[in-house]
Amino acid sequence: MKAHSLFAGLISAVLFAPVGATQNLLTNPGFESGFAGWTAFGNAFAESSNPPEVDPLSGTGEAKLFGNFSGGFDVSGIFQQFPANVGDQFTIDAWSRMWSGDTIPGNGPPGDNWLVMKMAFFDGGGTEIGGSEGIILDGTSPTDTWIDNAPVTGTAPPGTVNVQCLILFLQPGNDGGAAHIDDVSFTAGSGGGGGPINFIRIDQIDFDMESTGFVPASEYGELYFDYQPLPPGNIGFLNIVARNPLLPLQPPVWLLQNVPLLSQNEIAAPLQESGRVVDLSGLGVVRGVPAFGLPIELSITLDPFPIPLPPPFIPQVNTVLGQTVYKFGGRTFTPEVPAVLELPLAPNRPAWNGDLTEQLFWHEGFPNFEQGDDQCGPAGLTNSMHWMDDVYREIDLNGQTPEQTLAKFKQYTNFVPPTYNAQGDIIQHTGISDLDAVKGKLAFSADPNKTIPDNFIVKYQADSTISDLDAPIVIHAGRIALRDGLGGAPDVDFILEEMACGADVEVGICWLDNDGNVTGGHIAAITGILRLGNKTWVWTNDDAIQGRKDSAGVPPANGGLRTALCHQVTIENGGYMRFSGFAGNNRITATYSEKLDPQPAFWVSYGNGCPPTQPLTIGMAPGDLPIIGSSFTILANNVPGSAIAGAFAIGFAPALVDLSILNMTGCSLYTLPDATLPIAPLTVPTSAINLSTPLDPALSGLSAYTQALVIAPLNPFGVITSNGLELVLGY
Repeated sequence: MKAHSLFAGLISAVLFAPVGATQNLLTNPGFESGFAGWTAFGNAFAESSNPPEVDPLSGTGEAKLFGNFSGGFDVSGIFQQFPANVGDQFTIDAWSRMWSGDTIPGNGPPGDNWLVMKMAFFDGGGTEIGGSEGIILDGTSPTDTWIDNAPVTGTAPPGTVNVQCLILFLQPGNDGGAAHIDDVSFTAGSGGGGGPINFIRIDQIDFDMESTGFVPASEYGELYFDYQPLPPGNIGFLNIVARNPLLPLQPPVWLLQNVPLLSQNEIAAPLQESGRVVDLSGLGVVRGVPAFGLPIELSITLDPFPIPLPPPFIPQVNTVLGQTVYKFGGRTFTPEVPAVLELPLAPNRPAWNGDLTEQLFWHEGFPNFEQGDDQCGPAGLTNSMHWMDDVYREIDLNGQTPEQTLAKFKQYTNFVPPTYNAQGDIIQHTGISDLDAVKGKLAFSADPNKTIPDNFIVKYQADSTISDLDAPIVIHAGRIALRDGLGGAPDVDFILEEMACGADVEVGICWLDNDGNVTGGHIAAITGILRLGNKTWVWTNDDAIQGRKDSAGVPPANGGLRTALCHQVTIENGGYMRFSGFAGNNRITATYSEKLDPQPAFWVSYGNGCPPTQPLTIGMAPGDLPIIGSSFTILANNVPGSAIAGAFAIGFAPALVDLSILNMTGCSLYTLPDATLPIAPLTVPTSAINLSTPLDPALSGLSAYTQALVIAPLNPFGVITSNGLELVLGY
């Protein structure tokens, strides 16, 4: 059996992460090593546990700050500094406490002492150019209790080079009092961020009138760009505003609207020549009139969330309009689509409603193999099966190369090569249909030279008015595909639900002329989908090379042209979907998914906790299960009042080690830990830890083992342990 790269890497990485816990950028955030990693000034001191004054939230260290008593306004503080780029978003959070024996007097700013957590942005010359802050302690705060403050978020403004995370004690006069700080967090936020656009080009699209029904020199353009990936876990929304300097009275045009860019950990393919269709009519480009060489000024911003209005126009890039030639072939299909799509194509409907509810599913490591003319269907199916071969332990292609898989799919889908003229141009397109694609997957799954189990499930949604995949069931090569729905237009929910279960999903698209006639089609594998409120974006793994040439007649280089770029999914009045920014008018005819019958998620308790008189126990919160791609809670019960600290040990192998040899009577070790996660805060008598797992089908059926360990003086060794918990990951 082959080694699966994603599965093999699990033990070397931490599988479980605290919910919502992106990486803390700070060194020594809990002051367990004094001020190591921090820069301190004024009266700022690292303190070790010494109740009741110094009573850390966790561990044995905390920070204490108070005024300098200089007679005027002064500040004490601590900070750490990090590099940052324009548009990066950060979040700062900290716990604060005031001891009743040394309280801060008064009512806070502006006349009395107060404490803030702050992020400050600096340019290359060290000048502070922006920031965000929040008050976390003043004379009105409660005493002798740790305060869980509301986090503060900020976005780096233009010119940012560095960002500082600061805790500041501000003393307007000579008042006394001190502030205590513990467990500071400084993270890259869930939006914004990222490096610059490395390259950008805009071409006027020259459609072949005979093959597509369009005319040469259209009012549409193809926008190509590269970008430097964002920090891990981030999403930024790219906006480009353009202006024709030859038309100074014409207002700027919001050319590219709220296109999400992802981070490097979600993008496996090289970021080169990402393409997007845009409407150039607002720049004075008229259908039928070549505009090659037209000067264009561009203003580019990267925003942490979709924006409802165009950003201010600040010229940053000067370019000229180039040319791209599309040749889709000469075949015309029927029937006519019931509703003619309007022109020009609206690039950003509907406007974002401000809802921050986010669903993002991404298939990491999705391959993108070379494809020739009209081979989008067989190539997309090849990409998907090699991805499944990599992530599903039960699937094995037995060393078959992508070239061999592509040849098999050409056979199984009845692929016929296109017809060429003497000049090498395509004069008759062929390709495959939606039904061909589904039958090809079924035939491939039944191939006796491969290991694809019988629980390989194929489902599809298809618009029976325009797709040949119009039956409720397809039986082929002894395998079955089932239709989801009643044959209406495919919907976004199906894609979201299937990708959430680890399924591979392909999309079938048809091209339409101005009269609504089908003039061609396309099939691509979906690598990611993002829904944010009422807006949805889809990423496809697609060479986008077929039939496209530049003004010299040379097609662009292969290699993931659209993998890094999303397509806005527009829901039209008729209820069907189309891709905005995808080569003229189109309609999504079908979506089909493949996965293995999901492994159910469950958990099992084993062994016993200690001490025997009132054992420490752990279990899942009521109703929670270890579902892949979700969060769940584990509860630790009977936490003693004398507990000092605690942690969960997590490993991938069970154990049974009697710890009596360490004077821990009745205690046992039930897992060989690969990671430990602190229980913070540790509360009596019940503590909780919230965990999440990545959305990775390779985890299906994987067992993880955990138990709690609490430092408490209930045996000579000073540590008690819980029972063990086996978590079987699934859906």
